[in-house]
Amino acid sequence: MENNSEATSKLLLMGRAGAGKSSMRSIIFANYMPRDTHKQTPTTNVEHSKLRFLGSLELSIWDCGGQDIFMENYFELQREHIFRNAEVLVYALEVRRGSLIAAQMVESAEGAASCGSSDRPSQSASSSSALRSSSSSSSSAGPRSSSSSSAVLHSPSSSSSPVQPSPCASSSLPPSSPSPSLSVPRASPSPSSAAHSPVSSDVPGGASAHSKRRARSPSFRLSSTPRFPLSTRRLPSAFAATVKSFSSTGTPSALREIAQTDARLRELAKDARYLSEALESIRAFSPGAKVFVLVHKMDIVPHAERPQITAFYQKLVRDLAQEKEVGVFATSIWEETLFQAWSTIVASLVPHAEDLQRDLRVLSELCVADEIVLFEKNTFLVLSRWSRREHPDTHRFEKVSSSCKQFKITCAKSQSNFSSFVARTPTFSAFIERFTRNTYIMIIISDPGVEPAATLCNIDRAREAFSKFSQAMQIGPSL
Repeated sequence: MENNSEATSKLLLMGRAGAGKSSMRSIIFANYMPRDTHKQTPTTNVEHSKLRFLGSLELSIWDCGGQDIFMENYFELQREHIFRNAEVLVYALEVRRGSLIAAQMVESAEGAASCGSSDRPSQSASSSSALRSSSSSSSSAGPRSSSSSSAVLHSPSSSSSPVQPSPCASSSLPPSSPSPSLSVPRASPSPSSAAHSPVSSDVPGGASAHSKRRARSPSFRLSSTPRFPLSTRRLPSAFAATVKSFSSTGTPSALREIAQTDARLRELAKDARYLSEALESIRAFSPGAKVFVLVHKMDIVPHAERPQITAFYQKLVRDLAQEKEVGVFATSIWEETLFQAWSTIVASLVPHAEDLQRDLRVLSELCVADEIVLFEKNTFLVLSRWSRREHPDTHRFEKVSSSCKQFKITCAKSQSNFSSFVARTPTFSAFIERFTRNTYIMIIISDPGVEPAATLCNIDRAREAFSKFSQAMQIGPSL
């Protein structure tokens, strides 16, 4: 394999500081336990790591530091160096405290757009009051923590009904048409005075002063050409429908005040801007690269709010990606969703994946198996699988990956190796065996008439054929 760095493709791991990039990399590729990731130091600049994967593939991971100074440097001075010859872009988005507020804004805008013109003023007024209460409550929010995040996500100002949960936490987003850009002009008053201006008529400078400031302040514009200075931050296009609904009722000041004074939404807008820059750069220098967005740290979000947050980020990524197909996953280091996301990422890079799945199907027929799963030896990520029928638990393989990975780490601490595992119950038999030099195989059989010795014999006979297949497999891209 060529060791020339100029010809080596790479896996880019990007995201803002604190998004959890290095933690997930350590758990997947360095056998860290989730509770040990807090010992890691922040990543500065770009950390390079190479490791052998599936024997013939070499993973070259570029873990890019997420501090603002580094992010600006990636998109300006080192743009070609970072994004050229990239095979995969994995972008980590940290769940923000303002994500639920933004999701409610988009949801209320969609509801207002679906209603008739006669109902829009009343709905807009109620949404405006909810946004004002959210803005006032955010002024007292302290530093980010799990408890404070939960309190914000449980904000009583939410008046919209939750979105119905999707069948899976991940989705592959189809391309969508580009949406118009959103121009956010600067308001004349200072952000603090706009956020805390009194609205009572009996207070000096109350409603009358507020209405004068509102009358002098420019309105939102929806156009294809920006009308704001370069220093002004642009909100993501997912807010365009919300802004349009508020502008139509003549009360754009509520949304503008929140967008400019609520620090949580400003950070969310900066997340969207950096993601948009990364997508534009990958389109320019590596148009064939696969892109995955991980909405990370979902464990801080209550389970009842997760479908709504996931749906919001799916819409946001779809708007920013435009014609690029992007896979979106909601992940957490404390759940099996992290293994699900990285299994999909790695499986998309395995050459001849269809042939591998076909051979697994043939092996399942010989073993009378209900399911067969092929794991990578070091990471225990799912490379390929075949099932005879659908199963209600869509995350069962990732749960097995997480359990086997933790058991393997425990065995390593006692200086022993994990080689095989057999479990027999009244309803099924499970076999996990070392298969080829770089893989493990798991076979699930529900037929009680199948002897375990016959299954192990079939695994031994198939091992030689799969070893030849992996040796004959083309090198493919160096990851």
